[in-house]
Amino acid sequence: YNNVYLLEVNGPETSSYCPVLIDNDGELILVDSGMPGLSENLKSEIAACGFDMAEGDMLILTHQATDHVGSANNVKLYSGKTHIVCHSAEREYIEWTKEPIKVAQRKKDYDKMSDTEKLTFDRFYMAFKASAVNIDIIVENNDEIGKNSNILIKHTPGHTPGHICIYIK
Repeated sequence: YNNVYLLEVNGPETSSYCPVLIDNDGELILVDSGMPGLSENLKSEIAACGFDMAEGDMLILTHQATDHVGSANNVKLYSGKTHIVCHSAEREYIEWTKEPIKVAQRKKDYDKMSDTEKLTFDRFYMAFKASAVNIDIIVENNDEIGKNSNILIKHTPGHTPGHICIYIK
């Protein structure tokens, strides 16, 4: 598709994350933001497609996992006008008014972790918590968003309670 760009944002070690950028008839929509600390890489990938992250109109977060929401607060800071979007069942986790599910599950085993595992978890926890971002737009199944109402939201729970997929009509 001429208006859809798969971004390859390189992360620590050999990991890469693939947010999607959509040029929706001049409205710039980012789907997911990658890990915390990778916003400069994301900004460069967007620039390589001929766009400026500061011009972003919307960031759709598909679910609460850190590799999807980790740089959302920085995307918002770069633009100031980017509307952050998620499903209602994900809001409290992305805003960190409730610990994300996988974090809470892992935290239950904290006493069983080795010192090295605890240190890794503590660093991860702090970075993830620092990535909390306020949600501007809540979506539900079959909502149509975007300036032409051509982005269809499909609620696909399972991975997380409010996981969503998007369909460009």
